[in-house]
Amino acid sequence: MVATLYGMRHSGVIHADIPGADLAAAGRVLALVTERADAELADATDHARLVEYSTNRVR
Repeated sequence: MVATLYGMRHSGVIHADIPGADLAAAGRVLALVTERADAELADATDHARLVEYSTNRVR
């Protein structure tokens, strides 16, 4: 399957002849990157909360 994309406005399609398998692979990579970024953001947020909590307790 080949995804064809036209340069028309509002068509949502651009002519690029990108194979469906390539689009699927790119989607999987994007999902993994997003998952990793979400996890890192959650870790950073948790760390910031712990630092703020410990700093406020010391005062």
